[in-house]
Amino acid sequence: MHMTRNRIFCALAFLCWAILLYPFPVTVFLALSLACLCLPYYQKLSNYMSSRYAMTLVLLAATLCILLPIALVVIMVLPQAVNGMKILDQLRVSGWLHGPEAQRLLDSTDYYIRMVPGMEEGGVRQLTRPAADLARTLARTTLTRGLDLLNLIFYIFFMMILTMVFMSYAPKLYDYTRTIIKCPAEVLDRFIISIRASLRAVVTGFILVAVVQGILCGAAFTIAGVPQPAFWALLAAFVTLIPFIGTSVIWVPACLYLWFTGSTTAAVGLALWCGTVVIGVDNFLRPYFMRGGINAPFVVILVAVLCGLIAFGPAGLVAGPVLMAFALQAAREANLDEQNS
Repeated sequence: MHMTRNRIFCALAFLCWAILLYPFPVTVFLALSLACLCLPYYQKLSNYMSSRYAMTLVLLAATLCILLPIALVVIMVLPQAVNGMKILDQLRVSGWLHGPEAQRLLDSTDYYIRMVPGMEEGGVRQLTRPAADLARTLARTTLTRGLDLLNLIFYIFFMMILTMVFMSYAPKLYDYTRTIIKCPAEVLDRFIISIRASLRAVVTGFILVAVVQGILCGAAFTIAGVPQPAFWALLAAFVTLIPFIGTSVIWVPACLYLWFTGSTTAAVGLALWCGTVVIGVDNFLRPYFMRGGINAPFVVILVAVLCGLIAFGPAGLVAGPVLMAFALQAAREANLDEQNS
């Protein structure tokens, strides 16, 4: 009777907090994920200093890791993004390329495309127009919605406050969870370890690799003389998750641009750099980081990320792998119960 009453009270406590935080599901989920990642560092620092100072250092480090990339985008990329959007509009209006060589290539491509059923009227422009519109929409969305600084600052501040609360009350949350679901400590610990490993895999295997590839592309674009290199590097970092294509969506057109504008050496050098170093980072560095994170084939992890992005937006980059890791761990626990019974 006593245990039943405790379960009811714990469930009511969770229900009250769920109602209170209901308008902010994404912020709460990201705060829980950040707390899960930062908690081990907070606990280690608490052995050498007071809990208050340890919490301050951990939250300050986490805030800097979030704000520094945003500040870099605002200061360095935003001015070039405006010009990049103008270039996208010019490419759409002008038919993408100028010059006799480019025109001959377009005419030849257009001839073969018009032979495809349903493409007789539009030809190559029927394919390029949606691509240009998509690129322009992506850039404009990044500028107008992704960089709404006031809302962004508020949500980051709120997320950090929630992260502090979750880390401070982590032991009590752990006990309340065990009381409600009657879960043995070792089982709950395995779930926590699995989720934390998936979060580390996301940070290192997807976010860090995307940043590295964006930096490598940006450096190459700058040396090769591609206009607005920071803008195109930002787009290259965004498209790293596209299966089998990735950054080639950005650097292949850049190579063609350099080729048709007479910069043959720069075009060849950029193609060699991106085709070896940038793609090599994706093929070797990402699997290396993901190896100890989620015990699943990389293709399955990629599907989880893409499904998460489609279902939850940018937060799906974290939600997809976490849900998959939770499901895999639940399946493993079911197999252990079946073997023990």
